Amino acid sequence: MTFFPSRRLWVKRRFNDIQTTLAVAQNGSPPRRVDWLFAGLFFLLGLGETLDGVPGGGVRFWELVVLAAACAAVPFRRTRPPYLFLIAIALLFVGSIATPNTDFELTGGTFLALAFVSYALCRWRPASEVYLGVGVLVVVEPITEVIRLGAVGDGIGSFTLWAAVVAVGVLMRYRRVLQLNQVEQARLSERNVLARELHDSVAHYVSAIAVQAQAAQYVAQHNPEAAVRAMADVEQTANKAIDEMQRMVGVLRTTDDIARRVASTSLLDLADSALRPAVAVSGDHDLSGLAPAVAAAMYRVAQESVTNARKHARSATFIQVNCSIGHSEVVLQVTNDGVTGSFGRGGYGLVGMEERVRSLGGDLVVGPAPHNTWSVVARVPRDVARPSTPPSRGDDRNVR
Repeated sequence: MTFFPSRRLWVKRRFNDIQTTLAVAQNGSPPRRVDWLFAGLFFLLGLGETLDGVPGGGVRFWELVVLAAACAAVPFRRTRPPYLFLIAIALLFVGSIATPNTDFELTGGTFLALAFVSYALCRWRPASEVYLGVGVLVVVEPITEVIRLGAVGDGIGSFTLWAAVVAVGVLMRYRRVLQLNQVEQARLSERNVLARELHDSVAHYVSAIAVQAQAAQYVAQHNPEAAVRAMADVEQTANKAIDEMQRMVGVLRTTDDIARRVASTSLLDLADSALRPAVAVSGDHDLSGLAPAVAAAMYRVAQESVTNARKHARSATFIQVNCSIGHSEVVLQVTNDGVTGSFGRGGYGLVGMEERVRSLGGDLVVGPAPHNTWSVVARVPRDVARPSTPPSRGDDRNVR
């Protein structure tokens, strides 16, 4: 009882897939030298078949007319509406009626030309042109076979043949659409990575500027010199933020690895004595010997943890960053002694850290630690295979 509904659902889904595939714009190349060469070869092949072989020579008129129209459509099959193709089909139908069966045949050159144009029509042209051209082809051409040869079986065979040509064109188009979707998914993934980079770096520097500005306001009335020094620190931090933003813009303009260009390779860059609580870095602070993705992940996890501690850990007196680079894994621990408050809830910071670590095959543990502290512990395998570069958006004009 469920067979026919499921079959109808399958057919409906496949039809929707075809509609979606045909709706995606394709870019075909203008006529090239090889296209004219194919058209010429098809014409010569068909011309040889139209020679009637009677004394005095000559050609079959309708065969020659159909052949010329079909071959003329070959060079423009990817870039022009299928007017010549439709004319060739119409002439084929008229010729089958206007001439005796023995005086009109579908030559090999005509067939190859029509097959080339049919494939290109389904592969590159807009959906409206595909529906029109395919509809005319798979209906009119089998009818002409029945008219010429008087056998329904020949019409069915012709329909099957042209349906196969059309299916190949649609299948290649569908394959290309899948490739474009994969490229788009890769680009979305890169955008997510960049969004995390922007969040990590901007949040770090802006929170630092906010702390410094608050300190300057607090001491401005009692110690103007300290306020001036604090504002100098604000200027220095703002310049660092600008520099890192410029590096990010540079990443957007190149195809270099994002992790290699944006993140620092030294945890000592987080040890800024001008901010409170101060950050102490211990263990292996140099990350340059790690794979770029691992080094960036460790640095960004540490940076985000420091930022969160300064923003959310009330009454914290220290932030300790410790990194241990072993033979098989890298362990990073960031600890503070503040009251956590809302730390650990919501936002993209913790989500971004977890995504980074898990994408490299590691794990992230965030929560209370001994001695009334709060810690973030990230463990990542040291040797991580570098992900393959996503396929660039190719030009359809190089795909036949």
